[in-house]
Amino acid sequence: MNRKATHAHIGKENLILAEIRMCQAEEDHDPSYLDMMTDIVVSPNTIAKVLRRLQASGNMRIERRAGRRNHYILQEKNE
Repeated sequence: MNRKATHAHIGKENLILAEIRMCQAEEDHDPSYLDMMTDIVVSPNTIAKVLRRLQASGNMRIERRAGRRNHYILQEKNE
């Protein structure tokens, strides 16, 4: 993967993580794909790919739920 592609992936991951954190903090629920598509302006396929990458890297766990919203459990960073 080239350097430019890597930066694009990191940017999208950060945007999606920020969207999840914002929804959980301000609205007390997890965002739907429609919320993320509207706020971040990315396709559903991109959202799915980024969520899979975040889950594979251990940065997040996803609890699948019936209906339109899954529950995203973000890994806390130990600093």
